[in-house]
Formats: sequence, C-alpha cells, structure tokens
Amino acid sequence: MNAFNEFLTILVGLAAWAAPSIVLTGPVSNDAAAATAALSPFASIAAFHRRARELDSLNGGDWHKTNLWDDKGRYYWHQAYVMQAYVWLYEITRDTYWLAKLLDHVDHVLAQRDNLTGHKDYLGRLAPAWQERKSRYVWNGFTGAITWPMLSFAGLVQGHPDLKTILAPDGKNYLAKAKEYAAAAEAALAFHANDWRESTTEGYYIYAADMPAPSIAGRISAYDMNALMGLAHLVLAGYYRQTADRDRESLHAERYRRYAAFFRRNITPHQNAKGQTYYIWPFAEYYGRQADDVGHANFNVLFAYYCYREKWVFTLDDMRCFGRTLDRIIADDFSIPNNRIDGTNIANVSKHVLYWHLLAAFDDELLSKSLGFFAKNGDSFLDLVTIGYVLHLKGRLGGLGGREFCGRA
Repeated sequence: MNAFNEFLTILVGLAAWAAPSIVLTGPVSNDAAAATAALSPFASIAAFHRRARELDSLNGGDWHKTNLWDDKGRYYWHQAYVMQAYVWLYEITRDTYWLAKLLDHVDHVLAQRDNLTGHKDYLGRLAPAWQERKSRYVWNGFTGAITWPMLSFAGLVQGHPDLKTILAPDGKNYLAKAKEYAAAAEAALAFHANDWRESTTEGYYIYAADMPAPSIAGRISAYDMNALMGLAHLVLAGYYRQTADRDRESLHAERYRRYAAFFRRNITPHQNAKGQTYYIWPFAEYYGRQADDVGHANFNVLFAYYCYREKWVFTLDDMRCFGRTLDRIIADDFSIPNNRIDGTNIANVSKHVLYWHLLAAFDDELLSKSLGFFAKNGDSFLDLVTIGYVLHLKGRLGGLGGREFCGRA
C-alpha cells in the first residue's frame, strides 16, 4: 500500500507519538508542515485534550442537545456521535469534565422524549423514545443510536467504583444516573419489541407494517438501523452482566447475537488485486444487493467491531477484511472518490468514514492512512476523537497502555 503521496513526512516532529512499526520515509512534501501541524494533537494526551476542547464548539459546545431536529423535522444524527465521543474522551483522558458534559447532553436528550414533550406518533402514541417529526414515526435506528452513549456511560460507571459516588448537578450520584439511563434506554428499545423477528439462529428488526412510508412498511430495517439497535442491545447486555441481572442480560444478548449472525451471513467476500479478502454488503434487503454507502456502512462496521470485542461471530480476520474495504474507500491521496463501499457512486449520500477508523486498530498501514485522511481533510471533532481512541487502544497516544482486544490473535 503506497498511501502517503503528499504526506510522507506527516509525523515529523511527533517523536512522543511515533512507534517503530510506523515509519514514514520519502521526499519531504511541501505539505509536510501543514500535515504535521494537523496531527500535532496526537503527540501527547495534553495536546489531544486541549484540541478536543477547542473543537467541541458547535453551538458553544451544546451541539443539538436542546433540539434534536432540523427545520424539516429530521434528526441531527450526529448528536449521538457527540455523546459517545464524550465517553471515549473520558476513557482517553480520565478527566471527568467529559462525563459532566455527557450527562448534560443526555439529560437534555431524555427531556425530549415524546412522552415528555407530548408529541404523539402517527398512531397517537406517546413513546418513551424520539419520533422523527417529519414522519411522526419512531425509527428504530435512531433509538439505537441515541441510547448507545447513555448505555456506555452506565456500563462505565458500573465497572468503576470510583465513579459511582461522583455527584451530578441534579444531586444524584453517578451510580443513580447510570441506573436511570439504563432504564430509560431499555424502555426506548422495548418500544420496538413488536417489530423484532427471529428464526432459530438469526434475528432482525422490521419497519412497522402500518408505518407512514408504504414502500418499506413491513420490510426488514436497513442494515445500519439494525446495527444500531444491535449495538444498544450489546452494551445493555454488558451493563446487566455487571449488575448480575442474568435474565435481562440474556434477553439483550440474544438480540444482538441473532442480528450479528444475520448480518454476517449477508456479507459477500471479494478479492483485491493482491488476492486478499475484503467485504461488501447491501444497504437494505428492499434494495436488493445494492452495495451500502460509506456513511451508513459506518454503523455496520461499528457493530461488528463491538461484537469482535465480545468475541461473538466476528473475528480478527473479519476486522482485517473490513479494513481492506476501508483501504479501497480511501484513495492513496486520502480522498474518497466513491461513496459506495464497492467503488461505485450514488447521489445524495454521505462519505463520512467516522467509525471506519476503528479498523485502524488492527493494521498500522491503515492507521497511517486514517491519519493522512485526517491531516488532509481538516479538523473534525468526531474524527479527532475516534482516531485518538484508536491510538489510545494501541498505546500510542501519550504513552497510555493499549487494550488487549486490539490485534489479539
């Protein structure tokens, strides 16, 4: 892989970060100084922390916590990404500043549930979840996305006694907040229980048969929507494992495990020019085998990554196969020329590679490519945090130790 055309010296001056296994050689580029500056936040924990606080700035750092919908009633999906970024920022820095920010955002988000705002859905129900105001439908994927970060917090607190007694602004300690968030998330997930379908070994969510979009009513929900629900079930199962609630753990584990089996069966392996395997999968069964787009595929990769951490269905080899798909998505000049994962294009979809960066945990060349992409494409709070999280897991961000699941045999 010759991924470094204009950025062969992007790590010059970052000795505090550099690892022997990532060596960049070649002629000095005119862009080297700019690239080095762009990557300087990864040189130390202090630099990373400082840059994260600078970039956490949309709407004064509030992002969309007070209004989850745009002027057409559609979700600001990245509010969920921001909340999870706060979880990862705490894991990286151990600064409870980020948990305080997370709680502020989660509390605002929970206050916007339909049953608290009085917004009835298309059937006149007050859901303990969040309808899309445009359609008045409670999409399962948004429920999964928005509950995942609050469940991440619940699991984090349950596993760290030192966090349990910290007081939140409302006077509750973090353990009480963890229980509150887990209960709220579970109620939101349960709102979709009637849309779950399963066979002996597989399972998935469907769109309600009477939903206000007849062309997809009753069909299997898109893979990204199912992946986000699966992710929420996975993290909730982990929370209940820590609280020793075996019945609830089993219920939620069964959901994510069955969907993992369904998704894995629908992945098609392909061979690259080197004879190595990479993966392609569809966007939704109602679009046939049409390849997923880069942005929506984010969540399938994210779900598979978390399943790998749980040692369920997806293996280290699978992570590397997903990684080769990313290698094809990001060109050697660090651009993304095509927005479908098979190298084709479709109008009006995202090329956002955010959670794809997690795959760089398993391949140093891919990590260099992710860093090159970040250096070339400007500052992004979410990309900064995701790549920083990968470096943290690999023990290459300010000297913090790595986690055992990254690159294990």
